[in-house]
Amino acid sequence: MFEFHHAFNIDVIVNECLHVLSKSVFLAQQSR
Repeated sequence: MFEFHHAFNIDVIVNECLHVLSKSVFLAQQSR
């Protein structure tokens, strides 16, 4: 069965991925 705990973990992982993505995009724009 699907648990709410896993949904929370996925939410945190997605949040971390977005943070890393935005950081890499920021660095890529600076290096131009």
